[in-house]
Amino acid sequence: MGTRPMLRKLATEGLITLRFGLVGMLATLIHAGVVTLLIEITPLDPRVANAIAFGIAFIVSFNGHFHWTFPKEAPTRQAMRRFFVIALLGFGMNTLLLSVLLKEAVMSETIAALVSILAIPATTLLAARLWGFRA
Repeated sequence: MGTRPMLRKLATEGLITLRFGLVGMLATLIHAGVVTLLIEITPLDPRVANAIAFGIAFIVSFNGHFHWTFPKEAPTRQAMRRFFVIALLGFGMNTLLLSVLLKEAVMSETIAALVSILAIPATTLLAARLWGFRA
């Protein structure tokens, strides 16, 4: 591969990573805001609050990635199914970590939820790029 095509590919991957990060940050902020709000003002168990927040953040994340980060790479239904699997696995890891943090009681419920939210995005990027939005 020549220098120009390699630089073009590197620039494309850099742009995808930047866009993924921006969409991910927005979805993470929404997830964090909703889970914090639900934990602080409702009697919901933090894991239930986290599941509700995850659902809302998933909608934001999928739409941002499908329409902006990885446009026109896969049919809508295929991409949604695959990204849902990826997001569900990430949510499973997130919930497991949250449960451990809550059991150990080393921090408040809100801080535990926020820590567990921030632990997953890198694996989601790799899975989405390599499988989730591919045609």
